[in-house]
Amino acid sequence: MNLELLKTCGRVRKYQEGEFICTENETGSTAFLLLQGNVKIILHSFEDIQKEAALLSPGVIFGEMSLLENKPRNASVVAECDETLVLEIDKSNFLNIIKADTDVAFNLLRTLLGRVERSMVAVDCNKLAYLEKIRKDKRYLQIQKLTKEQFQEIVGKDSEYAQQLLKFLSHTLADINTKI
Repeated sequence: MNLELLKTCGRVRKYQEGEFICTENETGSTAFLLLQGNVKIILHSFEDIQKEAALLSPGVIFGEMSLLENKPRNASVVAECDETLVLEIDKSNFLNIIKADTDVAFNLLRTLLGRVERSMVAVDCNKLAYLEKIRKDKRYLQIQKLTKEQFQEIVGKDSEYAQQLLKFLSHTLADINTKI
């Protein structure tokens, strides 16, 4: 990951423990790279029960789904400690980073794939047919097998297709989260 390139594409923001970095249902125009500290991802169920979905460590990108999907954020993110630092990246810079730094793009692809697979485990047994449809999707199968080198080749030849793969995972994850 080229941290110097990334710092030219956004601005560093500092948060204290308990501060919200972004909130569920707000329109998202930025993504974040966690530079220092930890953050927790919080989801609300239909019954308005708050659920901690994940605890993230430095090096992870979050908030990207609203940029990829052009939809409101599907979770809130809260700083877990004082002096939490994030790099806030707007949409145009986010897409430029994906094209310019294939390490970041591949890490994002793997992060989204991991989120999809963890969410699939939590889906109700009545939704197994839906999960089977995802598991048979050619894009899902391709993403599962991609090596870093293969993804770099895709980005080099057709960055739009690379973005489509990221959007597919983002859309799939958002769809699964509505079915949990």
